[in-house]
Amino acid sequence: MKLGPDPICEFEKFDSKEFENPIHIDELRVIYSTIEEIRQRGARSFYFHPEGPAEALPKVTKLMKESNRQDFGIRLYCIHISENTVVLLNGDIKTKHNPKECPNVATHFERALKIAVKLKKAIDEKLVHFTVNGMNADENFEIDI
Repeated sequence: MKLGPDPICEFEKFDSKEFENPIHIDELRVIYSTIEEIRQRGARSFYFHPEGPAEALPKVTKLMKESNRQDFGIRLYCIHISENTVVLLNGDIKTKHNPKECPNVATHFERALKIAVKLKKAIDEKLVHFTVNGMNADENFEIDI
């Protein structure tokens, strides 16, 4: 999903971040392997950590919590539309329990919530729908956030 005139989508911004800590590199591997598993098996709810109307990848496991005691791990915010559709957004290393208080993820978290609410409302109102090939809208679809 691209925001405004920016030519780079939110997930590409996330993908280009450099995480140097070996623990974060392992968490990043979990995120990418989860995305690949979703591609193959479908976007089942157990892959996601609910964050209000949006979600985060990966769903943090006990093993991940035990291996990373310095922060709350990497979060990739997304919107789970259906088993066939997930909108990947952006994220970073979560350093506070409450994402709204974290300087790294607060902006990504708030943006994901706003987009999720408006996108789900547009889907309910049949202004937009998703197909196997992507999103279809009667005309250019814009969300003010």
